[in-house]
Amino acid sequence: MNIAAEQIVRWHLKCLGHNEQFVEELVATLSLGIGHSEQDSIIALDQIVEEAKQASRQTEDAAAITRLAELHSELTIIEATEKKIGILEQVQMNLNMPDAGLLGNRIRDRKLKDLLSKLD
Repeated sequence: MNIAAEQIVRWHLKCLGHNEQFVEELVATLSLGIGHSEQDSIIALDQIVEEAKQASRQTEDAAAITRLAELHSELTIIEATEKKIGILEQVQMNLNMPDAGLLGNRIRDRKLKDLLSKLD
């Protein structure tokens, strides 16, 4: 989870009256889940960000929360792109490996298929 999303979550939960310990535990839990690409964590974060944007409209923090949400979206795209670049680098490394015989080539082909499936 990026820093913009963390700030949005903290702001929103504090506005809802949650205590500091709960807020930090939820941020840590969401961050861990998102780091493991867990769909429920990703969905929860998206919902919290959207709720925070809606709630901020009636506050003096509206511009800041809107900008944080935009930054979160931009950082999410960058992080996804970085991940894809890492996968493509691994693909390139495997393609550059010398011929490894029938069994070695089959193993490399399987690894390439696995890597390419992660790009979707």
